[in-house]
Amino acid sequence: MKVNRRMVLCSDYLNGIARNVEAFIKDGCLEIEGQDLGAGVLGGDEEYEYFYSFNDTETKKFAKILIGNPLNLDSFLVAFAGCFSGSHWYFKFIEFCEENELHYSFFSC
Repeated sequence: MKVNRRMVLCSDYLNGIARNVEAFIKDGCLEIEGQDLGAGVLGGDEEYEYFYSFNDTETKKFAKILIGNPLNLDSFLVAFAGCFSGSHWYFKFIEFCEENELHYSFFSC
């Protein structure tokens, strides 16, 4: 199933940092893209981009845990955004992945 929508997880301005994070399904896999902008960004730069990617197997596992149906990726994306949105989305997301042994790739620049 191809899901075209992007769900906003976080779009805020906190402690001098503008933060925008979105989740979407690409080729059946969960993807998360984030960008932090501002003088207080990690590492002293004014821009920090980060990406989380789940393969097909881990996306289905995540969907099964979250909604009980690993094949309905559209419903999964909506439920994912409902569970992991807001200024502190990251902490909830990481804790959930660790507790459920969900594996992902991470890249930042």
